[in-house]
Amino acid sequence: MAGGQSMNYSKLFSRLINKNGQMDDTIASFLYYMFPKEMFVRALSLIESSNMFIYAFDIQEVNSRAMEPSDSASTNPDESVRQNSSESTSFVPANKPSSPHSATTHVLVAPIYENDSELLYRLIVKADSDTDPSVYVDLTNWFCSCEEFANGFLEHGLNGTSKEDDIAQRLTREVTELQDFSDDRFAQLDAHSLSKQRYFHHDKVMCPHLLAFSILLRSSPSVLQYFAVNKGQVLLIPITNMDEWLKLHINIVA
Repeated sequence: MAGGQSMNYSKLFSRLINKNGQMDDTIASFLYYMFPKEMFVRALSLIESSNMFIYAFDIQEVNSRAMEPSDSASTNPDESVRQNSSESTSFVPANKPSSPHSATTHVLVAPIYENDSELLYRLIVKADSDTDPSVYVDLTNWFCSCEEFANGFLEHGLNGTSKEDDIAQRLTREVTELQDFSDDRFAQLDAHSLSKQRYFHHDKVMCPHLLAFSILLRSSPSVLQYFAVNKGQVLLIPITNMDEWLKLHINIVA
């Protein structure tokens, strides 16, 4: 796996699901050899485990609701809170596309890939054991709370240096020439910058969690559609009120 971005990983990921809506075995085999330590197989197994959660929070929807007049039938504040909480946490995996979960998930797939969307999302991987903590993934800053990522960051980023600038030079690269800009979003930092592009050296620090979510969210809507809607293996959960969004951060993310 090359450290540079001459290979457009986002395009490769987007071709993982072919025009017939099925996984392309040729692309899957190619990706297998692109990553060391069976990283691609581990990432794909993680996607198929039904332990991956994408919590989506639509700021625009919440703001529009706040501006609407309150329903006279819901004048009881406690009742209103219970209704909102039930709406935002009652989604469960379903195999049938016509199920409420799949219908809601389908609506959320496109906004995640829209650059101007006001949709925020948090990425969580449920641990296999109830005694282990959940794993938090942040693609925007190329971070994962798992031990494998921490060990890689310690080995390639922190060992031998105590300066923040040295760590950045070791683990990231900048593209400042406009003609060298790429539409590859895999391991990209500061994606909305107009003056430069920055990429994390994913060949130095990566884990199956980061790769799995990159396949889902740094490829194309059809890939996310396949795993979240068609297969029902990834849970895309909408959160529709601020209380639940804050509770998520306090209980899981923080």
